[in-house]
Amino acid sequence: MKAKWSAIVPFRGTAGSKSRLIVPGSARPSENALRLASAFAADLIEALAAARRVGSVLIVSARGGAGFASDGFDCEWILDSGKNLNTAAEAGIAAARAHHPDRGAVVLPADLPLVRGSDIDEMLDTADDHSSAYVSDRGGTGTSALTLRPDFQGRPRFGADSAAAHRRNGFAPLPVDPAHPVRWDIDTYDDLVAARPFGFGPRTEEVLENLLRETAIAPASGP
Repeated sequence: MKAKWSAIVPFRGTAGSKSRLIVPGSARPSENALRLASAFAADLIEALAAARRVGSVLIVSARGGAGFASDGFDCEWILDSGKNLNTAAEAGIAAARAHHPDRGAVVLPADLPLVRGSDIDEMLDTADDHSSAYVSDRGGTGTSALTLRPDFQGRPRFGADSAAAHRRNGFAPLPVDPAHPVRWDIDTYDDLVAARPFGFGPRTEEVLENLLRETAIAPASGP
């Protein structure tokens, strides 16, 4: 049996989450962006719960773990300090290693609503061959996943041009297909529209459908 991994999901979970994810015609853009961001996170965590290579999930968030836990699955939560994604990822890695020092850690930002359990397993099977690795986003400059074996001490370098920063700091690029769901991070409404035909998780699809219905009737329901 292949070794399990600890998964870390940083999720800001505040009103400023996904400020660029604005549904056209929305009367409450910040609130609705947070609704979508929360649905993304919930679908990702369900995918992690379904992955055979993942033994536990640790959520780093300002809002707590309520609504994210899966029945019968080891899902924990620690408080996000609110500084930045790298600080949150480092806190999650440290906590995961304290709980399961023999496991590798995989960091996945919470904006990957296309991912399923089998996608996670496929990526981690490839990551087994590396002490540390990253998956670049569709654009090739950002990072949508990071893997670290127990003996690797490198630090996350999320942010502008993070793929190059991770490569400079000892992380190997994982050979993941350009169309792989783990590369589809969703930052804007255009991203959302482009990704939808490939099939979101159920929470994301439900929230998006409700938002589109609300915005369609907004002009008739008030100023």
